[in-house]
Amino acid sequence: MAEATEKQIVDFIKKNPDLSIAEYARKLKLPAGSAGPIIWRLEPVAISSLKIPGTGASIAKARDTDGLRWERIAARTGKSIAEVKRLYTEKTGRQPEQSYTGRGRDFSKGGATKSSGGTRTTRGQSGRRQSSAKANTGTSGRRQASGKKSGRAAGRRTRGDKAGSPS
Repeated sequence: MAEATEKQIVDFIKKNPDLSIAEYARKLKLPAGSAGPIIWRLEPVAISSLKIPGTGASIAKARDTDGLRWERIAARTGKSIAEVKRLYTEKTGRQPEQSYTGRGRDFSKGGATKSSGGTRTTRGQSGRRQSSAKANTGTSGRRQASGKKSGRAAGRRTRGDKAGSPS
């Protein structure tokens, strides 16, 4: 199938309601970067039970209990993301940044990200990495490495080096 039409996407969602966005994108041959917004917009069309009333209470439940992203809530209510966030704030008294769904940066804890199990670097006030062994060398290490490859001494080239090189 070439690029799918909206009707084909809606029919596919009806038949396969439990697929991930990545699976929908792959099977429908949708561009990876735009698959999410397309699917989020068409899910409530395909499955009417996914529609959410545009009230603060239903928006707060969708975000805090169901863990839906703002984009998906907006698509299911038919409202803009800004309107959904405003209604959420009116209902809960909390700013949208204080609501964390487990994806991306966690602004409810000062902007730190949750570790995915990998190594974690500590950052100073400026945000620069502090834990790297190369942090004390003042260079990325590329100058020294390139000097070793060409056989010439590491460091800055002089006029004599430029004149003698066959570039």
